[in-house]
Amino acid sequence: MFQNSKSLQVGQRIRARAVELRGENRLIVSIDGDLYGVVNSSQKKIDQGQFIHLVVTQVNPLQFSLYEPDSKSFNRVI
Repeated sequence: MFQNSKSLQVGQRIRARAVELRGENRLIVSIDGDLYGVVNSSQKKIDQGQFIHLVVTQVNPLQFSLYEPDSKSFNRVI
């Protein structure tokens, strides 16, 4: 269970929901009710309300990669 950004560890996988789109590549995601602004630098289109899967790639500053649970490939999301 996700606690807060201070408890995140590199390699941790998280399910998040895109709650607000802010332009072409910026969005707000909710992770267990906590909101984070992210930049989608992948080519994948993310819709408002869509659930996405993230893996923590860096904790300071916080950085994620977007991944598909059934795939081994990752796309960078900051």
